[in-house]
Amino acid sequence: MKQAVVAVIRRKNRFLFTRRAPSQTFPGYWTPVTGAVEPGESQADAVIREVSEEVALLAVPLRKVWECPTHHHEFILHWWLADAPTGAARA
Repeated sequence: MKQAVVAVIRRKNRFLFTRRAPSQTFPGYWTPVTGAVEPGESQADAVIREVSEEVALLAVPLRKVWECPTHHHEFILHWWLADAPTGAARA
């Protein structure tokens, strides 16, 4: 089964969600940042990369908090808690 990460990004007492694009599965849904783990990449590195690519923030992965399959069992989702420190925008 393919592997993907879900980045539950927090800053202070707030959490970041994104709205899925019309071309994505479940268009219009609000979700945490998600993305596939690339071959040879650790889950923590995938969190950093996906957050950087999708929302232009630097993420600090803290810990894996949960794991579950997607609805159609295509992916295993690895849920990670990550901080996005204030002022930590990607250049």
